[in-house]
Amino acid sequence: MIEVNPKNTKRAQCFEYFIDAPMPMLTAFKKIDVKSAVRLSKKGYRLNAILCYAVLKAAEKVDEFYFVLKDKKLFRADTLNVSVVVRAKTGEFLSCEIPCAKDFETFYRDYDRLMNEVYESGTSHEEKDGATIGTSAVLTGSI
Repeated sequence: MIEVNPKNTKRAQCFEYFIDAPMPMLTAFKKIDVKSAVRLSKKGYRLNAILCYAVLKAAEKVDEFYFVLKDKKLFRADTLNVSVVVRAKTGEFLSCEIPCAKDFETFYRDYDRLMNEVYESGTSHEEKDGATIGTSAVLTGSI
């Protein structure tokens, strides 16, 4: 991530409003038709993984998703991740960040591997790089 001057971005006013926020975020709402995702899930893919990938691919086109506020400074990330809440086998709720991939198959393998690691280990997984998009989905049971 590289530090950027907020005054040189479209996020300058938001930066001023949220510089002291404990968890600053951009919220986006979009109504989408998920029929094709449901059809793909019937081929054995997890519906949540398909939807997470769709969110990442849509977010790739929106510059604002790449901005991260940290230590009262604004940074621009090169990559995106998606975060899912996982209920581990211990019952604890944990976070699992999955990096965006160029293709769905790679993303799905990472999703499956990382979700299972979090479920089994009882330890959250955070990506070191990138801006993270949170989801409100809570996955329970064996991943």
